[in-house]
Amino acid sequence: MKSLVVVCLWVTLLGAAVAYPYYADGIPNGYKVPHPCKQNDMWKGVGHLTMGGGGRNNQFGKDFKAAGYQWTPALCRMDSDRDNRTNGEELGDPNCVWKPNHVVDRIVNITHPGVCEPVDSPYCRSIQEYTCDGLYKCNATEEPGVMEYDMRFPHTPVPTAETTYICNVFEVPDDTATFHAIAFEPFINNSNIMHHMTVFGCSTKPKQVGPHLCDMVTCRESVLAGWTVGVEGVCLPDNVGVRFGKDSIKYIMIEMHWNNPRNVDHYTDSSGMKMFYTSKLRKYDEGFLTAGQLDLEIPPGIESHTVQSTCQSRCTERELPYPINITKVNLHMHYLGKSGRIELHRNGTLYKTLADDEYYFYESPVIYSYDPPVEMRPGDVLKTVCTFKSKDGIRKRNTTTYFGLGTQDEMCFALVNYYPKVPNKPAITCIQFSDYDSCPKNNQNGTIVGNCNYTSFTSSVTNMLGNTSFSTSCDVKGGKYCPAECKNIMSNLYADNCMKGRLGKYNRRMLFPLFKMDKAVAACDLGVSEFPSTSGSTALTQTLLATLITSLTLCVRMLSIG
Repeated sequence: MKSLVVVCLWVTLLGAAVAYPYYADGIPNGYKVPHPCKQNDMWKGVGHLTMGGGGRNNQFGKDFKAAGYQWTPALCRMDSDRDNRTNGEELGDPNCVWKPNHVVDRIVNITHPGVCEPVDSPYCRSIQEYTCDGLYKCNATEEPGVMEYDMRFPHTPVPTAETTYICNVFEVPDDTATFHAIAFEPFINNSNIMHHMTVFGCSTKPKQVGPHLCDMVTCRESVLAGWTVGVEGVCLPDNVGVRFGKDSIKYIMIEMHWNNPRNVDHYTDSSGMKMFYTSKLRKYDEGFLTAGQLDLEIPPGIESHTVQSTCQSRCTERELPYPINITKVNLHMHYLGKSGRIELHRNGTLYKTLADDEYYFYESPVIYSYDPPVEMRPGDVLKTVCTFKSKDGIRKRNTTTYFGLGTQDEMCFALVNYYPKVPNKPAITCIQFSDYDSCPKNNQNGTIVGNCNYTSFTSSVTNMLGNTSFSTSCDVKGGKYCPAECKNIMSNLYADNCMKGRLGKYNRRMLFPLFKMDKAVAACDLGVSEFPSTSGSTALTQTLLATLITSLTLCVRMLSIG
C-alpha cells in the first residue's frame, strides 16, 4: 500500500499567507513558541499550519491578520485554538499588557496559540486537523554503526542583495573506504534569509574551499541531497544510500540560497547540514531526476497562467537503461506558484499522478513519498504542469516575470528521487524550452533545442570570447555603442538560430550576463554604431577568459540531458 507522506497536508491556501520572520517581533515570545510534539524545536511560523511557515494560516494566524498584524488586547484575550487558554496565557502575556520591544511577563511554559494542546487528546483531535502523526523521524540514524558529520558554514556576512548563492566545500570524513549517506538534516542559523540548500559532491578538490560566491565550475559532479524551507530532514529508504569515499565523492559542497528582500545589512549566517552515514552499504545508490520548463513568461496582474513541460518517451528511452523506482517527488516554483501537478504517462495514457498540489506555496513544499516506490520505465512520459498567479497579494506583479534563479523570478520543475542510480550520470535532466526537448534525436549530434544547436552555439561564443578584439572593440561595460568591428566579430553569433525568437530572448536574459557580454550584445541589438574615442574596455585576462568559457560550457549543459 502506498504510504503518502507530505510535509504540508493542508488543502486550503490564503492568498496573503506568508511567514515573514519579522511578524514574530509583533507577538510576545514570538521566537520561543515550542513545537507541540517536539519541545526542543521552535515553531517558527506561529501563524501557520506548518512549522516553517508559509501556506495556510491556522486560526491564530487568521486572528492576527484580522487585528492588522498587531498584538491587541482583544487578540490577547481570544482563545484562537479553543483549548481553554487565552492567546495571552499561552504566549506569556496573561494580563494583555505587552508591547513590542518590551519585557514580557513570562518566558517559560510557553504554548502554541494556534494548536490545541495536548495535541493527541480526544478533545483536540475532535476540533483540529493537526496531530503528531507523520512527523519527520528517521529511525535509521539511530542504528548501530551510523556516524554523523556536521557541515556548517562559519558565521558569514550576508550581502544586502536580494538573491545570493553562497558555497562552501568540505572534505568527506573518510576517503579511504566507501560509505553510504542515509540521511541529511538541516541546521538553520538565520531563518530570515535561508531559502534552500543543495548538497553536491565531487571527486577532486575544487579551487575554492571556504565560503565563496557560487559559480558553475566547482564541485558539481553529483547531487547528494537538497533542503528547502518547511523540510525537517531527508531520510532515504532502507535499501538506498548516497555513495561517497574511496573511488567516489571525496569533497562535498553545500550551496545555500540566501534571500534578503529587505536588503538588511547586518545579517550573518552559519547554517549547514548534518549527514548521517554508514560503512554498511545498502543495496542501491540513490539518483536524482529533474524535469521542467525554461520558457516562462508570466504576464502581470493575471489570475491564472499555466505552463507545461513534457519529458518525452524518446528522452526517457535514451536516458534510462532500465526501469527506475521513484521514491519522492515534489514541485518547485517560486512566489507566483499557485498550483501544479506531476503526471507519469505510459503507452499514451495517464498511469499515475505523482504530485497534485491544488494549492502551492514555495515555503511549504509538498513532498510526496512512495513506499513501495513507483516504477518508471524507459519510454514513459513525465509531464509537469505549473499554474502561476500575479494578480494580488504577495503574488502581485506589475511587470512580466521570467524564468530565473532569484525568488522574484520563476521556475517550473519536477524534482524526483529514484533508485538505482543510472551510472555515470550525476543527475538526469529532462528540460524543455517551449515545446522543444533538450535531448537530441537519434540522427542529431549535440544539444538540440528546436532549430538551435547549442553545441555549435557554444563554439561560436567561445570563439568570440577568445578573440581579444571583442573586449576592445565592443562596449562590454557601457552597452551604448556597437562599432562596425564589433558587429563583424559578432556576425556569426547573430546568424545562429539560438539568437532568434523566444530562445534568443532567453539567452540574452540568462546566459550573456554570466559572461559579461550582455551589454555589448544589447548595444548591437539597438544598432548604435558610433564609439567615442574616450570609450573602451579593458581586455579580459586569460584566466578570466578560461573561466568564462568553462562556465559557458557547463551552463549550456543545464539544457542538456545528463
